Parts: sequence; C-alpha cells; structure tokens
Amino acid sequence: MKKSILLLACAAALASCTVTQKTAVTAPVTDVSVRQYPTVADLEVKPQKVERTETWPFVPFNWGQPTMKVRKGNMVADLLAENGADVLLEPQTVFTKRFLGPRKLTVTGYAATFSNFRKATKEDLEALDMAVPAHEKKVYNLAQRETAVAMGETDSPEAEKNASKKTDWKLSVGWTASRAKGSHDDGFSFNSGYMAELEFRKPIKYGIFWGMKTGFWSRGFYYNDNTYWDDYMMRIHVWKFQPINFGYKYELNRKLAFTAHIGAYFDVWMAESGDSPSGNWDVFSDYNDNACDVGIQFGLGVEYARWALDFNIDRGCRERMDDLHQRSISLSLGYVF
Repeated sequence: MKKSILLLACAAALASCTVTQKTAVTAPVTDVSVRQYPTVADLEVKPQKVERTETWPFVPFNWGQPTMKVRKGNMVADLLAENGADVLLEPQTVFTKRFLGPRKLTVTGYAATFSNFRKATKEDLEALDMAVPAHEKKVYNLAQRETAVAMGETDSPEAEKNASKKTDWKLSVGWTASRAKGSHDDGFSFNSGYMAELEFRKPIKYGIFWGMKTGFWSRGFYYNDNTYWDDYMMRIHVWKFQPINFGYKYELNRKLAFTAHIGAYFDVWMAESGDSPSGNWDVFSDYNDNACDVGIQFGLGVEYARWALDFNIDRGCRERMDDLHQRSISLSLGYVF
C-alpha cells in the first residue's frame, strides 16, 4: 500500500514539471489612417462662356503691384462670385502688354456648380477609374505689335515656385579693347584683345537678378607719340572674378529680352606680351607693378531665345604708372543654358 502511494506521488510530481511551448505569428501595423468612402456630386455647367478683363498701367519693376498669380486668382474668384458658381472649367488666361505701356489680363472659362452630393455607387467608381487627365496647357497666337502669353490651370504652384528659382548659366566669348586713362594719357589708345567667361544668374523678383562671373580677359594699351622709337603695344592676360553682379531683365516677349547690370570685379595678372621697337621694356615693368586690379563693370545686353549679345564697360580703380587707370570695353556673344 505504501508503494502504491509513493508511485502516485512520483507521477504527480512528474506531471507538474511538463513544459508547454506555443508559437505566435506577428505583423507590424503600417497604416492606421481612417479611409473615407468617396463622395461624388453632379456638376452643372452653364453653356455660356464667362469672361473678365483687367487693365493697369506700366509700373517699373512691378513695385506695389500684385504678382500675376495673385491677380489671376482674384479674377477667377470674382468670376465665380458674379456667376454664383463653385468652379471655373477650362480656364484660359491671356496676358498682353506694350513696351512701357498698359498691361491687360483676360480670364475666360465656363462657370459650373456642384449639386446632388452622394455616396459613390459602383457606376460612379467605374467612371472615376476611366476619367481622363486634365487637358494640356494651350498657347494662343501672338497678336501683332503686342505680346500675348497664354497660361493654363495645369501650371501648379510648385512648378511656378521652381521656375522662379531657376538659375541661368551663360557662357560668353568676345572681343575687348583696352587702354590706360589718366591726367597725362596723351598718346594712349585702345589695344584689342579677347575675353571668355562663365556666368550664373539667379532671379530675385520683378525681373531683378544677382549672380557671379569668372573668366579670362586681356588688358593693356597702345602708345604712340608720332615717333617710331616711342611706340609701345602692351597686353596682359588676367584671370577675372566678379563676385558681385546685380541686374534687371525686361522680357519684351517670350523670346526677346533686354538686360542691364552693374558689378564689382578684381583681376589677377597671369602673363604679358607686347612690342617695343626701341627695346625699352621699363614701361612694361612700371605697368605691371600692381599685379592685380579692382574695378566696376557696367553692361547692357539683349537676349533672343538662348542667345545673348552683351556690351560691357570696365573701369579699373588701381593706379598704374602714376595715375593711369585701366579702361576696357567688350562685345560678347553668349549662350544661356
């Protein structure tokens, strides 16, 4: 009897030591947002096209005037309010301007109103899947003696924002003429040379831009006091850097534009070449005592499509050979990219 009780006690002890193993499968929750079932509505479109036009005078740099985007949005809002509509369909915007003359903006479209809001049916969902994308932007013909620009609703705010920040790069090569200018510059005349530079321009607002330039130029002069032995032809080759350059770009139409700019530069002497029939090279040494120069550049230009023609005037500020200063002009052809 005692053996039976002992066996039962051992069996109970072994049963209490049983190990149970369970397996579970987990998955992360990646989307806990609440999804809304589509709501659709009917669109009642008025058959007659509506139109609104605003005219305002020319203002330099568009100071104190709303941007084109704001003016366009206000006109669309006024059209909807006048026609008791909710949305303007197929909007077309035409902007015209004359050189230093009035500006005119015209907005046209079809006024439409939402009605019969409802939960989307199966047929509605199938129709939504078959919906075609929005029409592409339309461009109208240019009117004679005016500039016409067509804009469409496909222009997103993000696209306009990116376009306003676009940086233009310009590569230019051209011809230069340089001379030394001062109180005793009799006999000093222009000596021709070259220029090649790379420029970038960043729009600020209202056509104003800023940028920088760098490149290689030739400087120098030609001296002649009507005697063979006193003829000097001097040319130096410099690396030029223009860290400050501000300008204004006036767009006459989508392709033609005029530019004006002013900036500060410095150039560093790299090499020299010249001619002295008398063998007197002292004038070259005197001229190159100042290995660098700083100055101001003024410029005017015209751009057509991606091609640019520029005329610049450089005025050096450091003295060379007593009170002589470097003066240069240049004419260059550039490509904007």
